Amino acid sequence: MTDLVWYAAYGSNLERSRFLRYLQGDDTHVGARDRTPPRDSGCDRVDHALGFGHLSRRWGGGVAYLDADPGSGQTLVRLWLVTVDQFADVWAQENRSTPGEVVVELDQTGISSGGADLSAAPYGRLLRWADRGGVPVVGFTSTVPPGPNRPSAAYLAAMARGLADGHGLAPEGIAAYLRTCRCGWSSADLLGLAASA
Repeated sequence: MTDLVWYAAYGSNLERSRFLRYLQGDDTHVGARDRTPPRDSGCDRVDHALGFGHLSRRWGGGVAYLDADPGSGQTLVRLWLVTVDQFADVWAQENRSTPGEVVVELDQTGISSGGADLSAAPYGRLLRWADRGGVPVVGFTSTVPPGPNRPSAAYLAAMARGLADGHGLAPEGIAAYLRTCRCGWSSADLLGLAASA
């Protein structure tokens, strides 16, 4: 079994510079135990609806999550090729836990965790999709869908930059996509935000 995974990011981690904070650390992120940058990146979509909920003090509003039910919608993802341990450390940090406290285990078809119990954390549920080039595609979302909460302009701007860079979307495409994701922003405001991001 490979020790690499494609981490499917769909929120602020669509943007490379944001994601690198989880690997390499900064004044607000501990960083992963292995600070090697992603070995590769790509783009795809997953068969889950995107919504916004919880309350992030860092962002001042809601953050992205996936509906855990397959077939609920379509979400654009940025794929980051990292080690399983790097993915586990990102997952830990997203749940306000310490890198090394959780372990992610993969078998031929599934994904499971060990170590600290994150089942009640904001992103406590692990997800796995079909392999890409023999490498598992993995991610995480809420165990229980949170109540809706409008994201901040700063959060959506990070997503917009990631969608532009990774998926090559123009501001009109970014605004149209985010409008379908129940973000609570008007089309005009989303277009303005995407154009200035």
